[in-house]
Amino acid sequence: MNKIMIMCSEKIISIGMALADVMRRDLQSSCKKITDEVLKYNKDGVDIMIENGWIEQPPQAIKHENLVKS
Repeated sequence: MNKIMIMCSEKIISIGMALADVMRRDLQSSCKKITDEVLKYNKDGVDIMIENGWIEQPPQAIKHENLVKS
């Protein structure tokens, strides 16, 4: 599972490098769509790893509404 997450990250990097070189608008939009799909796939994989306890959940932002008692 960890190797798949690493490959997703590498794919996002390679698409970003391709976007820097591509001048055609149609290919840019295709690359953006693929990047969105890869990011969603990667997030699903990370969620599975967190649920199974294979990695820890990253720190979350503090919800200040919960700190203030009415």
